[in-house]
Amino acid sequence: MVTLVLEGGAARATYGSGVADALAVAGLVPEAIYGTSAGGAIAAWYAAGQTAVGVTTWDHIVDRSLLSYRRALVRRPILNFSRLYGEMYPNHFGMDVAKLRAAPFPVWVTLADADRAESVYVDLRKAQDPFRVLHATSALPLVSEAPVEIEGRRYVDGGMTDPIPVAKAIEDGHRDIIVVASRVAGERRPEPQIVVRAVGRRFPALREATAQHSALQNAALRLAQSPPPGVRVRLVQPSRDLGVSRLTRDVAKLRAAVEEGRRDGARLAQDLGLVPRTA
Repeated sequence: MVTLVLEGGAARATYGSGVADALAVAGLVPEAIYGTSAGGAIAAWYAAGQTAVGVTTWDHIVDRSLLSYRRALVRRPILNFSRLYGEMYPNHFGMDVAKLRAAPFPVWVTLADADRAESVYVDLRKAQDPFRVLHATSALPLVSEAPVEIEGRRYVDGGMTDPIPVAKAIEDGHRDIIVVASRVAGERRPEPQIVVRAVGRRFPALREATAQHSALQNAALRLAQSPPPGVRVRLVQPSRDLGVSRLTRDVAKLRAAVEEGRRDGARLAQDLGLVPRTA
């Protein structure tokens, strides 16, 4: 059995949504799923058997109740994840929590402890409030509501400390892994110093993690490309620049990224020997 590791990246994760949907259609039941930030949301949709619904959520990025730069003028986060995860996921999109909890594999979502600068991994199936965990893993400092408190601890976007949790999957004993990255091959660039300073002022413990964010990404990608003996990793990522950034609002570009992911996911399903389901 294979294990899925899903990178986030906000709107860049549209590609991963497409890959996941193709694998789900082909009938892949993974040994486990690890997801960070938007990758955690994709993992949740996968476990709930609703990857097709998850794909449609990206169309709502134009909804100004979810993303509005005007809120920055009154010093409010431009991303309203309280509405996305607290209202739209359970009510508008109808994520099937019962099916998520009944998934036959763990659904590990990465959180970053805002005060300890360490990664925490939560099996979404067992979370008291899975939507709050999804909010926490996506709570990117400066642009969304952050931190998110869960059981007395403060969390922010899991990508701050473990953007691509392939090392965690290997540590947990998985030996056949698919890593779905959000961007084309190549070294990830460091965060601008203005971002490092701004995050550091608000979350002092995360200053170094912010400065090292690209190094963490690059290390994870190198591990995926050169895993330790006895571990097989397939790295799936866009073959070209899809023109999608973290906060892209162009729905046509987002849908195109999803379709690119679906094509690559379908090819991967063939390589895995899976037979797509038919109506």
